[in-house]
Amino acid sequence: MGCGCNNSRDIRNWNSLLQSFPVDPLSVISYAELSVAGPSQVGQWALSSTYREPTVPSTWLPTPVSVNGEVTVISNGADQMQQQFDAQSWNFRNQTSNTSTTTPPPLRNTIFVRAGVEWTNIIPLTVQGSPHAVVDIELSMLDNAATRGDMQETIPVIRWTGDTYTGLVLLRLVLYSSGRYSFGIRTIDNNTSPGPPGWGMFALDVVGV
Repeated sequence: MGCGCNNSRDIRNWNSLLQSFPVDPLSVISYAELSVAGPSQVGQWALSSTYREPTVPSTWLPTPVSVNGEVTVISNGADQMQQQFDAQSWNFRNQTSNTSTTTPPPLRNTIFVRAGVEWTNIIPLTVQGSPHAVVDIELSMLDNAATRGDMQETIPVIRWTGDTYTGLVLLRLVLYSSGRYSFGIRTIDNNTSPGPPGWGMFALDVVGV
């Protein structure tokens, strides 16, 4: 029987984390899209059987994803001049990331964003394309990868496929409310010859204020 852990305060060890229910990223994310060199691609909600562990014989490899610079906030009220200025002012006053080589690597994954459906946060990411390009991306709560999933052993995710995601990739994210969120960005590359494809997981620490 599961432990019924729906609140992080109820998770006291790996056993209870394993038995907890996955959290739908749509409970905290209002909107998400990616853009590479071409048009933007809106993420699609899905129940994934490939988020929490690689399909044999694939294995986890070092993540090809990293934060590439400052988050830019824009207003979702294009007809509201004051709100547009508020976004500009927020960008001016707030340092949202620290990717300096002198910063300890785990802290380079921490970014500050503006919470609320009034604001879109443009998060610049670098996705390495060598030796193999990323062709499949899933975004979900990081802890979901530690659970057994739902009754069908699947995890709710936001998914992007059908393109090659390399170089500068912009993640546009709208959060419902403030809080600290641990997101996992799961990638699969196109290594089919000799194969197998490689799985990566990038831990993105998002502080919504």
